[in-house]
Amino acid sequence: MTAMNRDSFTFMICSLMLQLALASRISVAEDANTEFFEKKIRPVLIEYCYECHAGSSKEIKGGLRLDSRETIRQGGDSGAGIVPGEPERSLIISAINYESSEMPPKGRLSAIILADFQKWITDGAVDPRDSETVTLSSNSKID
Repeated sequence: MTAMNRDSFTFMICSLMLQLALASRISVAEDANTEFFEKKIRPVLIEYCYECHAGSSKEIKGGLRLDSRETIRQGGDSGAGIVPGEPERSLIISAINYESSEMPPKGRLSAIILADFQKWITDGAVDPRDSETVTLSSNSKID
């Protein structure tokens, strides 16, 4: 093998190793963001939002469904529910902060939950749900 071929081969191997390392890092970050959604965001949506904003609702308020990735991003009558990476443009943030509307209507969410939603959207709003129609039970509660 000539020096030129060895250098090309070494470059190719190093490049491949770098790509694998980056892919592994991205996968770990996505897993962490998915876990954050499943532990911090989905339970809140189920407990406080799905009654009025899910496919199984008697009437979908404001035309807004929050029970799938597609519908939460699409939004309702007032616009996009969330804009990944841009909480200031995400209507769900102004609603749960009681700015544009008062959601949930039965009372404000805790500061911790508000911060979780802010973080979730800032971090790209990873949402593993393809589509979902939920049937609510009286014992769906968050921890």
